[in-house]
Amino acid sequence: MPDARTAQELLTTRQIPEALSKDLEGDGKPLLVCMAGKTSLMAAKVLATKGVITDSLIGGITELPEGKTKQLSDLIRQA
Repeated sequence: MPDARTAQELLTTRQIPEALSKDLEGDGKPLLVCMAGKTSLMAAKVLATKGVITDSLIGGITELPEGKTKQLSDLIRQA
């Protein structure tokens, strides 16, 4: 997510903002990240309804120190 304003626009309107649309172009699967993991998961779910498959970082940035011994697959969730 480029910034909190873009995330809020996505969650409020349920439409993909232009700023985010550009970031979603490409071949790789995007990983959405926020501070606690809830906003990025909600955004991933909205994007999934639009046919855009993304992953969300479980627990967000605040949980990263606790996740350093975990496998990457344990740290991400697909919406």
